[in-house]
Amino acid sequence: MKKSLNLISAVAVILSLIAVSCNQADLEKTATAQEEAIESFLKNKYQDSTIVNNGGVNRVVLIKGEGAEAAAGDSVFFKFQEGIFNNGNITTICEGEYASVLGNKSMIQGLDKGITGMKKEESAMIIFSARYGYYDSKVSVVPSMSALVYYVYLQDIKKSKK
Repeated sequence: MKKSLNLISAVAVILSLIAVSCNQADLEKTATAQEEAIESFLKNKYQDSTIVNNGGVNRVVLIKGEGAEAAAGDSVFFKFQEGIFNNGNITTICEGEYASVLGNKSMIQGLDKGITGMKKEESAMIIFSARYGYYDSKVSVVPSMSALVYYVYLQDIKKSKK
């Protein structure tokens, strides 16, 4: 009887590990498909624009800024519009103003990477897959596994005193 329970427990653990790894593979497949759709969208709509890729996060420079580039440790102050990207369609979900220190993990990774390298008074579209956003978490009105797009106007940069 005890051996049967141990065997059943072991099988249950193995099955749950298989289910988790299959789910993870599906999530990764979704993120990869989003990245391909983003690449195609940028190639078709922004072929004549300056596009900066920072480790999987794309920034389309809409209006060039001036001065030093924002870097990890710098305080940034910006206005934004957030939207969901779905195969070339963008649905705006919110807008506002925000202040943060780059690299301190107070923003989602995609927005942090996208703002890194921007200059004061630069306007840009930052677009990235769920891998750099909320991934498999639903946050407010943003469904899980959503590719995101931000329109950002970088108002100011306070350089780190490192």
